[in-house]
Amino acid sequence: MTSRQRPWPRAWLMTDERMGARLWTAIDRLPVKLAGIVFRHYLTPPDERSILAKRIADICHRRTLTLAIAEDADHTAASFQALYATLTARERQ
Repeated sequence: MTSRQRPWPRAWLMTDERMGARLWTAIDRLPVKLAGIVFRHYLTPPDERSILAKRIADICHRRTLTLAIAEDADHTAASFQALYATLTARERQ
């Protein structure tokens, strides 16, 4: 790890469809800068999953949370494109 990298979080939230609306409460309870989210939601349709991933990525950016996206082959491209667009837009601001 270089001096520019933050240490890996010790607390992780593993998401999936079973969380329902509790997802947002769980994210709100994560300590700023000290936690991470592993976004799963494998059963969510690709378009909905991309929108949800973008929303969570925005929250992670605002709260300085680490985001890891667990993927399967069917969802990789859609989720990556949504997040890349979000991150690229932020860099242009």
